[in-house]
Amino acid sequence: METYKINDKGKAVQRYHLITQGLAIGSILFLLIPSIVPSYGLNAGEKTSQITSEGKILYVGGIGEGNYSKIQDAIADSTDGDTVYVYDDSAPYFEHVVIDKSITLFGENKTTTVINGSLLDTSVDTLCVIRDDVTIRGFRITNNQGYYYQAAVKIKGNDTLLSNCIIDENEWIGVYLIDVSFCRLEECELFDNLVAIHLVNSRNNILRNCVCHDNADAITLYQSSDDNQLIDCICSRNHFDGILIQQSSGNHLMGCVCQNGYDGISLPYAPDTTMRNNSLLNNYANFGIGSSSVSDFYCDIDTSNTINGKPMYYLIEQNNRMFDETTELGFLGLVNCQNISVKHCNFSHNFEGILLAGTTDAVIENCSFRHNDGHGMYLISCQNITIKTCVFQDSFWDGIFLFDSSNNSIQNCSYYGSVAGLNLDMSTHNTLQGLTIDHCSVGISLDSSEDNVLKDNEMFLCGLQVSGNTPAEYRNDVDSSNTVNGKPVYYYLNETNKTIPLDAGQVILTRCTGCTVSECHLSDASIGIELAYSTMNIIQDNVLTNNSIVAIDLDGSDNENNIIRDNLIQGNNYGIDVDSSNMNIFQDNVMIQNGMGFSFDACWKNTIIGNIIQDGSCGIYLVSSSDNTLTGNSIRNTSVFGLYFLSSCRNVLDFNAMINCSIMVYGYDADEFRNDVDSTNTVNGKPVYYLFGQHRITVPQDAGEVILIDSEHCTIKGLDLNKGTIGIILAYSSNNIIQGNIIKNQSMTAIDLGSAHNDYTTISGNIIQENSYGIDLEYSKNNIIRKNRIVPNGYGIFLGNTLNTIIWRNTLTKNTYGVIATKANVSKIFLNNFCQNYAYGLSVEACAVTARWNWWGAITGPDADGNGDHLHVAENGQITYAPWLRLPVLFTGMLRFLFMTEHQNPTNATSRSPSQANFVPQKTNSNHFDWFGLEIMHDEKEYVPPKTAINQYFDS
Repeated sequence: METYKINDKGKAVQRYHLITQGLAIGSILFLLIPSIVPSYGLNAGEKTSQITSEGKILYVGGIGEGNYSKIQDAIADSTDGDTVYVYDDSAPYFEHVVIDKSITLFGENKTTTVINGSLLDTSVDTLCVIRDDVTIRGFRITNNQGYYYQAAVKIKGNDTLLSNCIIDENEWIGVYLIDVSFCRLEECELFDNLVAIHLVNSRNNILRNCVCHDNADAITLYQSSDDNQLIDCICSRNHFDGILIQQSSGNHLMGCVCQNGYDGISLPYAPDTTMRNNSLLNNYANFGIGSSSVSDFYCDIDTSNTINGKPMYYLIEQNNRMFDETTELGFLGLVNCQNISVKHCNFSHNFEGILLAGTTDAVIENCSFRHNDGHGMYLISCQNITIKTCVFQDSFWDGIFLFDSSNNSIQNCSYYGSVAGLNLDMSTHNTLQGLTIDHCSVGISLDSSEDNVLKDNEMFLCGLQVSGNTPAEYRNDVDSSNTVNGKPVYYYLNETNKTIPLDAGQVILTRCTGCTVSECHLSDASIGIELAYSTMNIIQDNVLTNNSIVAIDLDGSDNENNIIRDNLIQGNNYGIDVDSSNMNIFQDNVMIQNGMGFSFDACWKNTIIGNIIQDGSCGIYLVSSSDNTLTGNSIRNTSVFGLYFLSSCRNVLDFNAMINCSIMVYGYDADEFRNDVDSTNTVNGKPVYYLFGQHRITVPQDAGEVILIDSEHCTIKGLDLNKGTIGIILAYSSNNIIQGNIIKNQSMTAIDLGSAHNDYTTISGNIIQENSYGIDLEYSKNNIIRKNRIVPNGYGIFLGNTLNTIIWRNTLTKNTYGVIATKANVSKIFLNNFCQNYAYGLSVEACAVTARWNWWGAITGPDADGNGDHLHVAENGQITYAPWLRLPVLFTGMLRFLFMTEHQNPTNATSRSPSQANFVPQKTNSNHFDWFGLEIMHDEKEYVPPKTAINQYFDS
């Protein structure tokens, strides 16, 4: 092994300098080892550092004779045991570096020896190690624009050492260890990455003295990343996780600091974690641990760990302990403990204030739980826990969460500002009494939790939510001493022919028959009325407003032959939610400003008749629901859709009127679109044509919406479709023509070919304006999109999983995205005007797209000086865009265009030089040009390009 000294500037002692000092021997030695001394001069006062190499040293950058200009070239010429030394003089290096040999890659200075990934394809990593026994030192690796789990440094080789590096400003991951062991990351600084350090299925690695600041996540370990050591690392000002260990065991955290971030240390499903001397400071949620199995909570966490200077107490199998206001507590975890007393303590700013796992006979009394990011208290598999006179405020999920816990008592506590006040999941025989719950989305949630007793609980601006998979799971003792907004909760089990009192604050009917809920005001709760396994009940003439979950909920199964009619339902999250319930009637309800009007999931033979649905997001939604009848409903001004059918067939629709909205439909085969929708259904007063199995027809021009299923050789022409959800839908339909239509202001899509096998379709000469999507084309082949004006929409054209799509002679301007192509193989995009599309003119992912001879909004082509439309290439994408046009394609009217003739023959088809793509328009009879294809005189004659020009394009 030989050691050579290199100064901080990478300059070796020159021969003349040695000779002038009379060191003749030094001159001889210098001549003997020219291959290992860099070809630079040395300033006598400069500091030196050492490179140690068992093999030869190859130099990159600088001016030395024989030095490489690219890091990858030097690696290619190296062998195992060599060192590649990289000077900073030639930085930044815009390279994709792959290390496939057991070498040392040594950078001159970690601040100035820069490897920059900004010019790389977004599907590749900047530096990738695929061989064992690699050392990397002294680099700044920055600006990887990766699309999905790309990294500045990806390590796939064992025994890799990464040290003394700066890793910053990478779109996804800074350092990514995947399926490796015995690697070391030391003395690195990582900032402004999405994830600084990410381990997946990687074991027995060491992270030491790394500083991770100002990332989204700092250090994350996933999927059996076991037995790693994190030593003296600092995680500061990260937006989400400081250290996250998930589904990984046996890791050691020693002397780490997590400060001023959102989450400090999080351990979901992380058994056998050992923590010593870690400091958590000023994070919103300093510490959290979670699992659905008690065994996962067996971790070795002692009081040397602190939260804001207070020790963490994490007790395992301890008995007869007491904590009170005299004990400083940063965190309290009790695992398989017994007879623990906690009184007059404060718990805040962790994921859970107190964890109890497998613990019995504990008392938590007069404690305060505030601003915990998950749960105030988390109980799993606990029994005989008494919680009384505690305050729970502003936990995110819930004040108390009980999972698989029984025979516990919660008394006289108050809850405020969580998703749920109390959440019971698979928990039985608990007593909840004297609770006050205010301003939660759900007051008390009972999920598959039976035989609980609820008494004297007061809920304000919230209420009960009950769910289960069997009728038995709804069996709870909830009497009318429980109130919602001061009014009684009526929780009826197995009742027949009951009339609910008018003073109800909430109504829950389980296995009830023939009951009536009428003229009640059920508002500002979680759920107004809930039915489970109940039949032949009547819900009518009620007012249900501002319920945070749903106004009327038919939950569970077998809610059959109920009548819900003449109710006013306003301002709820959902109006009426129906799950696995059949043969019910929903009639003449007025539903205003609800998020969802009706929602049906796995329902059949229901009748929805004469309802008024207005404003809000969605009207009527059916998923996996068949044989239902929708008649005479009025749906107006819903912002997303009027009616939506997903995998729902054999439904009958007639006389439904939709204003400023329309129908969406989707299925996974043609039969799932098979519904009976006649032309008595209207959109903005014009008929809906929902056509199945048609051949060689022309759709009438009075259409308000067109849905064409399993049809061929049909024409949709000359329609004016405005202010709906989707203008035209095709599914499993081929050889059709969509031509000369004006489609505007659709909340979703103007022309939707998003289902499979819409092949050989021509979409021509349409004006597509101010829609969310202009044209959506997926899972189809051999389609042509031409001569359309697409301006301005959210997405102009979306291609997904298509083959051989031709897009030509269109104008796409002022859309957010002009064309998005994902797995759109053999797409040809040419002679289009792309101009002023705000994000991208063209974005391509996982396919190669030919996009020559387009106008990109600037003479100098796409992206030029910020004037041309931007191109975007995502994972495994490729765009061939040169040559391009220097002037826009000219149209004559809406359907005719003026071909751009070649002014100067291109000499290089891949060149971006404007001089090699210099085109001018032909003069027209009127000398009237419109560069955006919007306003050409109609007396012009269409110029048809010679066949040779088209063939030249396709051949290229």
